[in-house]
Amino acid sequence: MAEPLLSFVAERIIEALCSPAVKQIGLFWDVKDELQSLTDTVSTINDVLLDAEDKQTAGNRAVKRWLGRLEDAMYDADDLLDEISTEALRRDIMTRECDEKAKKNQLAYRFKMGHKIKAMRKRLDAINADRQNFHLEVRRVEPRVGNRERDNTHSLVRAETVIGREDDKKAVIDFLLDSNVEDNVSILPIVGIGGLGKTTLAQFVFNDDQIQKHFELKMWVCVYDFLDIKNIVAKALESAAKEKPADAEIDTLVGKLREKFQGKKYFLVLDDVWNGDHGKWCRLKQMLMGGARGSRIVVTTRNEIVAKTIGQESVAGIIGAVESYSLKGLDEEASWSLFKHKAFERGQEPENSSMVALGKEIVKKCSGVPLAITTIGSLLGSKNSEAEWVSFKKNELSKLSQNVSDLLPTLKLSFDHLPSHLKQCFAYCSLFPKDYVFCEKELVQLWIAQGFVKSCDDESRCLEEVGTEYFMDLQWRSFFQEALTTMSGLMNKCKMHDLMHDLAISVAGSGSLMATLGDKETNLDEKTRHLSLLIGYDKPISSLCEASRIRSFLFLKNYMYKIDCDAIFSSFKFLRMLDLWRRDLDYVPSSIGELKHLRCLNLSSNKNIKKLPDSITRLQNLQTLGLSCCRRLEELPRDLKKLVNLRHLKIDFCDALTYMPRGLGQLNNLETLSRFVVHSGSHFKNCGDLRELNGLNKLRGSLEIKNLGHGKDVALEFKALNLKEKQHLHDLSLEWRTTEGDVNDWGVVDDKMPSEGFQPPPNLKHLHLNYYRGSRLPNWVCSLTNLVRLWLRDCRTLKSVPLQHLTSVQELSIMGCVELELANDEDGMKWQGLTNLLALCFSGLPNLVSLPSGLQHATTLQNLRIRNCESLKAIPEWIHNFKSLQHFEIYRCSSLTSLPEGMGRLMSLKRLIIWDCPIFLQRCKKDTGEDWPKIAHIPSLTILQQEENSSTHASLTIQGSHE
Repeated sequence: MAEPLLSFVAERIIEALCSPAVKQIGLFWDVKDELQSLTDTVSTINDVLLDAEDKQTAGNRAVKRWLGRLEDAMYDADDLLDEISTEALRRDIMTRECDEKAKKNQLAYRFKMGHKIKAMRKRLDAINADRQNFHLEVRRVEPRVGNRERDNTHSLVRAETVIGREDDKKAVIDFLLDSNVEDNVSILPIVGIGGLGKTTLAQFVFNDDQIQKHFELKMWVCVYDFLDIKNIVAKALESAAKEKPADAEIDTLVGKLREKFQGKKYFLVLDDVWNGDHGKWCRLKQMLMGGARGSRIVVTTRNEIVAKTIGQESVAGIIGAVESYSLKGLDEEASWSLFKHKAFERGQEPENSSMVALGKEIVKKCSGVPLAITTIGSLLGSKNSEAEWVSFKKNELSKLSQNVSDLLPTLKLSFDHLPSHLKQCFAYCSLFPKDYVFCEKELVQLWIAQGFVKSCDDESRCLEEVGTEYFMDLQWRSFFQEALTTMSGLMNKCKMHDLMHDLAISVAGSGSLMATLGDKETNLDEKTRHLSLLIGYDKPISSLCEASRIRSFLFLKNYMYKIDCDAIFSSFKFLRMLDLWRRDLDYVPSSIGELKHLRCLNLSSNKNIKKLPDSITRLQNLQTLGLSCCRRLEELPRDLKKLVNLRHLKIDFCDALTYMPRGLGQLNNLETLSRFVVHSGSHFKNCGDLRELNGLNKLRGSLEIKNLGHGKDVALEFKALNLKEKQHLHDLSLEWRTTEGDVNDWGVVDDKMPSEGFQPPPNLKHLHLNYYRGSRLPNWVCSLTNLVRLWLRDCRTLKSVPLQHLTSVQELSIMGCVELELANDEDGMKWQGLTNLLALCFSGLPNLVSLPSGLQHATTLQNLRIRNCESLKAIPEWIHNFKSLQHFEIYRCSSLTSLPEGMGRLMSLKRLIIWDCPIFLQRCKKDTGEDWPKIAHIPSLTILQQEENSSTHASLTIQGSHE
């Protein structure tokens, strides 16, 4: 690694040196001149880094060695300045708290740090002096990729998955469906160089409608690197069973897999196979016997030797192989079509004929390789002028090798044109294995912890939003692929092409390292800054202590060995990010307070942790503290307020928490506070009340407030909540206290109690009210015109719900509201406004005799659940108005005696479930039941009835009523 990542580090050092905090420390420690000299030196070096990178690329070994020395010094300087900035934070806290004992220790520390600063200045001065030997030129302007207008949702046109492969797809499908093949199981290798789209072709075929109907069982296994037979069998079993199998010996796994495909016509894809070990392939073939005649296996590989190996030693009449299918590059027309989608706005060919001619010349250089076309097209899509295209073609594209199999230089062109912050983000991905599924939120958190994501001038945008933009930019420029989307259409997961992964490793250099058992190239030293451990690395943490300056220590989620926290905390004091998610920790050692550089600490899902050490409050740089699902955690640290940079406190599902620490409200940077627990007993000095939330107006996302009190005695606290000013909150859950001795023992609490304090912002999306004790909802509920989800649970004194104003609601759940009279519908006016309703649940409503008549106007409804409504006597005939209904569930509605004729007109209904409604076991019986004609068209029917005084169920389950 050299300039591509060093430039970012240099810029960060200069920014730190110019910060008010460091300048103030410089005056206090009398090192102002040293710091200014350091600023000048780093700025001078930064100006020549671009030229140094070019000379290194051209083969200048002396420059390469110089850059190696510079890299070590730069990272050490960055650590030193981070320590200085941390000390400035601690001084501010000491000043506020008048900590005299800590102040007395400052003199020795000041002397020690002064020496470190002077030594660093001399070290960099020496490196700067040596640059004169290389005649490096000043090039201050780094090439940057401009911003191209894109859809707000960053929707991606995945043209590479559909352009130019129709004939290839047909040829492969013809083989798979060929009934003349004699072998039970036939294997087709698809061979081609990296980037041609072998995986894409296999995915095309795998998801084709003909394949879906032809094969009874489909499995997909990504192999890559070495041929681990046990891993392949386990992945195939997971793909077949749709769940991860328990770890077991290979014979057990093979037996379970054979049970899945025994006698079935199966289709298996083994994607990205590199290993041609003849013996292993023979063993694997034996294990895959048992499928019905016509079963097929497709193998994608870059290696012709692998393809030939697969074709050898066929098992006569059982497993055979055909000649491999050699995938070629796209033809000229398809190549140009793919390029247009990436290079031109909306994929439309421009009117400028010169740009078109230039583009076609550039496309020819890509030799029909989709990955190269996509990558260069994305790069040029950000360059708007013809002159920029001409310059690219003349100065950069012309230098590329004509060897089509060597794509890394082509891909690196796009990397070279990234701004420095995106180069860092991309290189960091080298810590993850090939075929890793990247989660946007997790990756962005890692980038933020390393300081790769910079805050913007717009104060309303948080770092996560900026980081998401980085992620989308890399996706748009084809550094990520295979985007997986959420139901809302927003991308949140993706993968990286193997060649892009190779590029990430190449540009990251020795500073980033994945360690696996038996990896002979795992050489750790002080130059290693980032480290990830995968399954199979079973050496003790102490064996890694040579890498004492690492900043990332990632235990990827399949790393299952016991963690020695003391060894980590004592050995790796420069950590910025530490993920100890689900590591079965019983406690957190107090030595964690030594990790002064730490930005992100994830302790989530360690169910035995009851308390955190007080020393954790010495981590003034900590931005994210993850404690979700630490279900036995009883309290947060008393001096939590000292974590002045904390932005995310994740404590959802910490069910043992009974109060919040006093001073929480001083964390002015807090953006995530997933739960706030109000103390129910007598207040003591360390317990914070609702007033802690008053000034936390940066809170965003979700907030759950538990254990709220009732009555006038808590009115002032409610007023202090000030939720209305928390404009970035989207999800609010309010839960009132339910312990014995409460006001009137579930009687109605004064409806006129001031509620403006817990009035949420008008743009709230989700509202959950639990155990509320009013007879009517607060007036402000009607003002939530952007509300998408409303849940009312166990609001036992509630008598009415103002639905007519909530026109945006898509999901409505009313549960356990025993006094509620929904039938009193004011001629249906309450429900007519619910024009966007998609999901509705009525549960535990004893007064519900019939569905509200106005509900028939909610014609957008897709999911209807009615549970534990014992008084419900009939489903109305107007249910046929629900033309979009897909899922209907009825549970323990014992007064129901029949289904309406209108059920027969619900042609979109895919699933009907009726639980514990005794009469329907007979009425819905296939062909003979009285209600059968009304439901015969529904593809999936389940009727269950629990037998009296028994935990077992009598059941009638019909999957596909037309069979």
